[in-house]
Parts: sequence; C-alpha cells; structure tokens
Amino acid sequence: MIRYTTILITLIILIMGASCERHLDSKDPVRSTPALIPVPEELTATVGDGTVTLSWQVVGISGTPLFRIYTSEVEDSGFTLIDSTGDYSITLDGLTLHRMVFFRVTTVTSSGIESLPSATVSATPAHYSIVINNDDEYANRRQVQVRFQSGASPLYVKLSEEPGLSDAAWESYSVTRSFELSDGDGDKTVYALLQFADGSESGTPLSDNIILDTQAEIDTFYFYRAGQGSDSLFTVGETVVFRLVSGEPGGDATVSFGTVQNLRLFDDGTNGDSFADDGIYMLRYLIPPDAYALDEQVTLSFTDPAGNSAEQYTASLLLNINTPPEPVVLAADIDTLVNRIIFTWTVSTENDFESYRLFYSTAGIVDSSSQLIAIFSSADINEYETTYPGSGNYRLYVYDHHGVSTGSNQVPGP
Repeated sequence: MIRYTTILITLIILIMGASCERHLDSKDPVRSTPALIPVPEELTATVGDGTVTLSWQVVGISGTPLFRIYTSEVEDSGFTLIDSTGDYSITLDGLTLHRMVFFRVTTVTSSGIESLPSATVSATPAHYSIVINNDDEYANRRQVQVRFQSGASPLYVKLSEEPGLSDAAWESYSVTRSFELSDGDGDKTVYALLQFADGSESGTPLSDNIILDTQAEIDTFYFYRAGQGSDSLFTVGETVVFRLVSGEPGGDATVSFGTVQNLRLFDDGTNGDSFADDGIYMLRYLIPPDAYALDEQVTLSFTDPAGNSAEQYTASLLLNINTPPEPVVLAADIDTLVNRIIFTWTVSTENDFESYRLFYSTAGIVDSSSQLIAIFSSADINEYETTYPGSGNYRLYVYDHHGVSTGSNQVPGP
C-alpha cells in the first residue's frame, strides 16, 4: 500500500511540473528590453569648421528607427540628450569651441524602446582653415607656405591638390608647412585634412586657392601718333600714344627714352587707356616744349601682379622728337616790267638746319605740299632772284635734318 501511495505522489508532482511549463510558454509576446535592441556601432566623429559630424552603423534592426545623440564633458557620465535624427549621421554645431566633448548614440524603436548607448567617442570643436602665402592672390614660385588656423592642436596633417587627398600621406603637424604646387601656371587649390590626438579627423577637407604665375607676359609694345598710325618722328606739342598688350591686368608698366624715364602706362581706363583691367596698358603723352629725342630706343619695363619682372622690351621703331625750327621772315620785290622777282629773308639760326624750301601756290594758301620753286642747303643764303612765275602766293619753309619744318609768313604776288 505504501508503494502505491509513493507512485501516486510522484505522478502528481510530474503533472504539476508539466502544468508550470505550459504557463511560461504563453503565446503572449514578451516585451523587448534595451539589451535586445541593436546598439549603434562604429561611431566616429569628424571635426569641421566649428562643427562635429557623427556617423554610425546599426546591424539587425527593422523598420525606421530614430537615433538619439547625447553629449557630456566627462567621458563616463553626465550625458544629456542634445539632438535626434532618422539618418545614420548628423552634423552638430553650436558646441563649445576648443573644449573636448564626448558623444554617445542610442537606437529608439518605433514603439519607443531605447537601446543601450554606443561606445563613446570624443572631438574638440574649433574653427579651422588654411591660408596659402598669407592669403596672397598670386604666387610666382611653385613652393608656397600653407598656414593652418586652428583652435586645437592636431598631431598630423595631409596636404594635396587632389580633393580626396588620396595621393597624400599623414605627416607631422606644424602651424606652417611648405608645399610644392603642381607645374604649370594657373589657378591652384590646396586641400588639407587634420588628425587629432584622440584619433578624430577633420571632415570636409580645408582648402584655399592661389594663382600660380611664374612669368610676366608681353604680347606687343609699340607707340604711334595720336589719331594716326605708327611713326617715329614727332614734334613738341604732339601726342604720342604708348601701348602695351599683355594678358595680365594689375601689373606695373613704364616706358623710358633718352632723358625721359619711367613714364607710367595705365590699365584703369584713364590717361588714354580705353578699358580698365583688360591687360592693355596705355598712355597718351603730350610732348612738352623742352623735349628732344634723336633716334632714341623706347624701352618697356613690366612687372606683373605676381611680382614677375619681364626682360626689358624695346619697341621696333626709334623715337625722334624735335622742336620745329624758328620761322624766318620772307619779303618779295617784284618787277613786273622785266618779269623778275627777288626774295629775301632773315637768316635761320637753327642748329639742326637742313634747308630752305620755297613754295608757290595759286590757290591762296601755301603749305609744304604746294609747288616747290627752289631749295637752298646753306643757312647763310638769304636771297633768291627768279623769273616771276605769275600771280600767286609764296612761303619759305625752314627744314631740319629730321624733316620737321616751319613756314614763314605768306607773301602775296602782285
């Protein structure tokens, strides 16, 4: 009897145990806990100009999660919520500059359950920039100086003209670094990445640009009489136009000849220049009364805005500037009975005397293009007798060796 009683008790205990297992296997869903929600992984922080960009990954999550971002000034405690996003990255600004900040990210499900926090990363927000050659517009050498303006102290730096900096290696950081620009004049952009002691890096590459210009350009240089074509003979009171054609506005151009030195040419729309900043430098030069030039070379000096000086350039024509000879006074004694006329004049004192030339015209006005009657090659000659050619007017011109002439008073015929 005792044996049967023992068996019965055992059966009752087994039945009760089976009944407990079925209760725990209830079909009601078990509520999730933070430990079961995927935690953001591979959290990284990249520093920008006054910003920090966080990015992360999450594995094994369904639906559209929300991510919460927490910061603290202490690595292991004191984290507070500052932002949230549905993306897998976020750029934060308005952070305290020049102070290390710690970051964590959590996952929040659509039902509002939040995961455990991610691993902690740190970054030091600051303003960062680079400047090439003290922010000059031009560089006349390939070797330039890149200066970093940073509120923190990076350990390493990369420099490259390639936007992705794929061809650059990390080098020890210093506030100023030398960098060699690529060959060939033109616009150059230098990019930089910084790496900090905590392993974080600057995000979008810093950049600055400069124009590499290693030689001054001169296309053509010449001079001419205002309103006319090229010529080499001028007299006082006339206007000479000097013209330099260069592809580089913003430079400094001067011309010199004889005792006249460093006349400035302009590219600002003044002093005879037609258009400002077009790389064409001009000057309208009114020849003063005391100017003189005898077969003088006209030389150009040009320095471009990058500081390159061109070799001295010489115009193809020689410049001659002369003061017109002083006029003489002409008189005529006409004897119509014998059809003779006697011309007399005052003697020229011109040092550069070449000849007297007597002209005649029936049109009323006599100039150096009128009919030539006679040429006298000695300055001492001051009388000439000839057959009276008929009614008309006369004028005697004094010529110098440059071909410059001045006419006398006009003498009418009878």
